[in-house]
Amino acid sequence: STDNIFFAVHYHRLIAASFNNFIGFLPYNAKPLPESPLTFIVPDHSDVINIVLHCTYDLPCDEFNVPFEVLAASLPVLSKYGLSLSRYLARGTPLNNTFLHHAPIRSIDTYALAASNGLEDLAVAASSYTLPIKLHHMPQHSANKMGTFYLHRLYHLHMLRMDTLRELLDARLFPHVEKPHCSVEQTQVVCRSYQLAGAKVFISASPALSRSRLEVMILGLIKAVDCPDCKASLDAHMKDLVMKWMLLQRTI
Repeated sequence: STDNIFFAVHYHRLIAASFNNFIGFLPYNAKPLPESPLTFIVPDHSDVINIVLHCTYDLPCDEFNVPFEVLAASLPVLSKYGLSLSRYLARGTPLNNTFLHHAPIRSIDTYALAASNGLEDLAVAASSYTLPIKLHHMPQHSANKMGTFYLHRLYHLHMLRMDTLRELLDARLFPHVEKPHCSVEQTQVVCRSYQLAGAKVFISASPALSRSRLEVMILGLIKAVDCPDCKASLDAHMKDLVMKWMLLQRTI
């Protein structure tokens, strides 16, 4: 490497992984193989080459705690040496998983990098980590990097979840019929309290709104209500609301 680090690797691993003979450094179908090791200098830093070589063995490089910037720098180098990005960053591959380890902290960067390289599997997985982010705060260079296609899909995901949340919270709470212990007026008070609580939740909500936040909202109302039938109505409504919210898609 450029920083004078030597790597010992198997010829058959490199030649099988690369469609351009490792940018021409390797002889094609060298038979018999030379008795002494074939040595060549690559014009890249060892940190990046280490990732490339781990890919050829389908091994993770998590133990090295590779910074996100180094991972990002490895993608053009992988392509340069003839390694298919779609193959080595497919869902479930070691390098894909390594990128996703950074996604909770670098969600927009991970998504933008995947989008700019057409890495569908990584982009889909990374998109769920962007849900807590307010997209109007996203840097312009990140939006440009994503391109129109992936940027539109990300906005659509966020808008879909917020629109659906509004519909779920606006859904009418059906009160029980008037009973001796609970009048129509009392049930209407419960319904108005629910609508007010739902509005408060929506104002501060993000597409990543948690299940527990929804449950706390309704459980607080249930505790404040004396009527067992109103409690049952709120409980049934909460279970239906939470189920629909949790089943809503979280990725592009």
